[in-house]
Amino acid sequence: MAEISHTAFEVVKFSKGHENLKSQAHKYFDMLWKFGYIERNAAYEYLSRWLGVEEPQAHMSKMDKEMCKKVIECSIQMLNDIRRLDLDWGDPIKHPYYELEN
Repeated sequence: MAEISHTAFEVVKFSKGHENLKSQAHKYFDMLWKFGYIERNAAYEYLSRWLGVEEPQAHMSKMDKEMCKKVIECSIQMLNDIRRLDLDWGDPIKHPYYELEN
């Protein structure tokens, strides 16, 4: 993946429709573990704590629209936090900062 500048950012808007929101939630959540930042099971455990639900309920297939929005918010927050750490550690940057626009 090409290196991203230190100031790069991407504006994220919530998708319209429930199925689109689920897909969008999967996209950003999956980035956490697909890039190797965190293992998949650990990501779901973190998400369940962040949402205040049991781990089996932290899967997008069981979520309504508002929960999907929370997953997107949580994922973007984590990705931005990880990006800040990447810069501190001097590791390659794999994604821009994300700015959520409601």
